Amino acid sequence: MPTVAALALSGATLWITSFILRKFYRSGSLTARRFALVLASGWCIAILIEFFLGLAKLLIETRDLGLGLLGIGIVALNFALAFPIAHFFYDRVISRAARRPPPPQS
Repeated sequence: MPTVAALALSGATLWITSFILRKFYRSGSLTARRFALVLASGWCIAILIEFFLGLAKLLIETRDLGLGLLGIGIVALNFALAFPIAHFFYDRVISRAARRPPPPQS
């Protein structure tokens, strides 16, 4: 059951992240840095939820500090990798798609 709850909460976190990104895009205040920060943060929170709720029973039974620190390290590494990837994705894909002229009306 904790795995299902972890997946549901992680999915909800990513869903909320998409709403935040859409709000910034529609208001015209979405920049590459803001996109990367919001996407990387949402992704890392989802990973954090998945790791700690998915392993909740094991963490409670063993009380292993190393396993908890491993989870924090995984989240930090995820953010360190996700931020530049999201920034690159915005620069190469989203900014170019936003500059594209709308299709002609017939």
